[in-house]
Amino acid sequence: DMTIVGFNVNTIRAEIKKEHVERGINISSTPTITNIEPKNIPGLSMSGVLSFSFDFTTKYEPDVGEIFLSGNVLYQQSETKAKKILDAWEKDKKVDDDAAVDVLNAIMRRCIAKGIELAVDLRLPPPITFPRVTKAKK
Repeated sequence: DMTIVGFNVNTIRAEIKKEHVERGINISSTPTITNIEPKNIPGLSMSGVLSFSFDFTTKYEPDVGEIFLSGNVLYQQSETKAKKILDAWEKDKKVDDDAAVDVLNAIMRRCIAKGIELAVDLRLPPPITFPRVTKAKK
């Protein structure tokens, strides 16, 4: 049974390159796992904790702006499962499917939330489409 036991952002970079865009803006968000390593948490007797380093980039094309976040997710597994995940990463940079789903979902949730706030400051559209409320048609 897995648990996300920590989430840290280490870098935030956001910029707007163009104020006015004539046509539609294409928005894409990409999370990337850049490293996996064992993590010992001082003072806590937690075993099987892995630190997944990530980059998260939201691009506004054509060259309108960009939001970049990097950090790490602390993910706890059984000792055996953690070792398996680590071995696969060290051998050929493969991320275990179950771990990838859990970790990438955590990254998406937290980074999109932070990205919305940054996009507002930069006068960029949010990196996610919100549901819209409309009046009922008579």
